[in-house]
Amino acid sequence: MGSQNLRTKSGEKIAVPYYGALVRPKSGFESLYLVADVAAGTTTALQFEVCVWDKNRRPKIAEWLQEIGVKGVICSDEKVEVEELLACEGIWLEKGKMGDATDLVAMYVNSIKSIGNIN
Repeated sequence: MGSQNLRTKSGEKIAVPYYGALVRPKSGFESLYLVADVAAGTTTALQFEVCVWDKNRRPKIAEWLQEIGVKGVICSDEKVEVEELLACEGIWLEKGKMGDATDLVAMYVNSIKSIGNIN
């Protein structure tokens, strides 16, 4: 994980695309996301909410993620064309991660806690 990702603080939201990939072949960006509110820096009781991006109402995914309070995205994609656009909205991106959303978010939060950025 890069140092730009060390900004997660307790109470921030992390999104994981429902099917893992941010970009789906022939479909464009994923529209379903599992969003976890990392409350009080704990992973013992992660609560996820399913959020649906409607590209007709909010055509720019980075703006929609920012609007719903997401501070980071964890996805299985190796390359993501909107990485710079996400960064412009203050959203970090953790690429190349595969697994269950709960495990991915828990591993990320635990790695940040071990560095000392979440109390």
